[in-house]
Amino acid sequence: MIANPSSWTRARREIEAERTRGFCQDRVVSYRDSQRLPYLRACVNEAVRVFGPSPMGLARVAPRGGLSIGDRHFPEGTTLSINPNVMQLSKECWGPDAEEWNPDRWFAEDISSKMKYWMAFGLGGNKCPGENLAQMELFKIAATLVRDYSIRQVDPENRWQWKAYITRVPHSWPVYVEKQSDQGAGISVTSIS
Repeated sequence: MIANPSSWTRARREIEAERTRGFCQDRVVSYRDSQRLPYLRACVNEAVRVFGPSPMGLARVAPRGGLSIGDRHFPEGTTLSINPNVMQLSKECWGPDAEEWNPDRWFAEDISSKMKYWMAFGLGGNKCPGENLAQMELFKIAATLVRDYSIRQVDPENRWQWKAYITRVPHSWPVYVEKQSDQGAGISVTSIS
């Protein structure tokens, strides 16, 4: 969202509308209130799709007798894995704009049929057991950050760089962070690299 300021603005407007209805008032936006923010939820889902937290899938071992995937056969004992980005950025799975930021894709009528390709937390037996907790945390912190801060890139042309460990760790992406007062006027600016 930081690299797409119009998304940040749209999400903030959504939160402000809910605040006028008495929601999103706690110091940290509650999970229940975050679920009243469909555009913000779409942004979180899109962020995790485009820039998933893990650079590698958990490996599986081909069972006795081997395993066929498509027209390829893998012998018994073969270790198999997939880079989640292959699936998350596949035009075949997500459409011609798969490599582009588009939170509105999460409002498409066919989105439920595409969820089988959303593997940010893995799939099947290797699915992350903490997925629900992680999503609760993501929605709460995203809503709180968007409500309370304006964050923008120092150089909007700078591409996000990262290193792959167990998770992706971003670096060399300096931003300006501006805390918002209750009236929405910025009160401080800090540059963070």
